[in-house]
Amino acid sequence: MFTGLISDVGTLLSVEPRGDLRRLKVASHYPHDSLVLGASVAHNGVCMTLVGFGPRAEADGYITWHEVDAAAETLAVTTASSWAQGDRINLERALRVGDELGGHMVSGHVDGVAEIVSRRDFDNMAHFEIEAPKNLAKFIADGRLQAELVDAEGEHSVLSVLQGAALAGARTFTATSGPGLR
Repeated sequence: MFTGLISDVGTLLSVEPRGDLRRLKVASHYPHDSLVLGASVAHNGVCMTLVGFGPRAEADGYITWHEVDAAAETLAVTTASSWAQGDRINLERALRVGDELGGHMVSGHVDGVAEIVSRRDFDNMAHFEIEAPKNLAKFIADGRLQAELVDAEGEHSVLSVLQGAALAGARTFTATSGPGLR
């Protein structure tokens, strides 16, 4: 389980095809000695299992690398199939018993991808209209995740995202997020 609040932004170092899956290598700021094989880490909201990790000596600010495998189903129903070397990846480590929730309970199991239809900017806030696949629209409900759902009528949903002090919002929906982005 996750809170939906991003704890780091990593960089995708490599994407290696391996049959029906892809091995992703990500640089992060997580301390090397805090990672364990088999741990769950959300990558852009998608729960993935660590299959390797180690320290980094490069002077790029990142201190650790880790690897995860994106399986065929993950590649089919998320944006992971379009991730490329150099992409910035929102990261969140799984909750442990006793951790402060601070956000919300989310699983990191993704069933589909929505598209940004429109964007309007305000002071410290952006208003997004998204279109979710019809078979998933009925599961979108009012509440706060990394954005606040304002209206879920019809085919489109409207999100309002705080951009200034809200770490999750500022990192999840960036200045370049706009119509057509998934």
